[in-house]
Amino acid sequence: MSVLNSRKKHEMMKDAGFSLIEVMVVITVIAILSGIAVIKFSDWDKKNRVEAQIRQMASDISEVRVRALTTKQRHSITLDQYSYVFKAYSTETWSSDTDLLAHGTIIPGGTHTVTYALKKSVTGSNSTNYVGTNDILEIDERGMISSASNATIFLGGAAKLTSGINCLTIHTVRVNVGTENDSSGSGVCDDR
Repeated sequence: MSVLNSRKKHEMMKDAGFSLIEVMVVITVIAILSGIAVIKFSDWDKKNRVEAQIRQMASDISEVRVRALTTKQRHSITLDQYSYVFKAYSTETWSSDTDLLAHGTIIPGGTHTVTYALKKSVTGSNSTNYVGTNDILEIDERGMISSASNATIFLGGAAKLTSGINCLTIHTVRVNVGTENDSSGSGVCDDR
């Protein structure tokens, strides 16, 4: 009887395991699903970083506009390709961008670096170019942008490929975030 039990036990153990092919198929399926998950997470992370940069810029600009209004002082936003700086000015009137750059005081916490390059388009122009060195927008004592009407800031490079919020429009009296709705880069920001 023990030989019979031993044989049944041996046959049951043979049927209880997985074949090498079954294990390899399961491992392959898990690897494919993991790869897809990593790609999706990477896209999601990049989209969130782009949106965070645009929202932070809009918040910073709005905050400086309020500061200009409450302190009754002129301020400026100096844009570079990978940074922006806020300055406050005394009562002197400076008429040129060179004077604005040479004078003024950088406000505390007013220097910001960005991950994605900044591109700028001005209303009436059909081109969008990377922000040049020391591109300036002036904010008057009333908190209004007086340097340009409707400047639009886009994020260049890989940030352009993501969906969601990826641009902001700076109007004379407000700042709106939006989505670049044209993949050709013609400088159109849908800022609803």
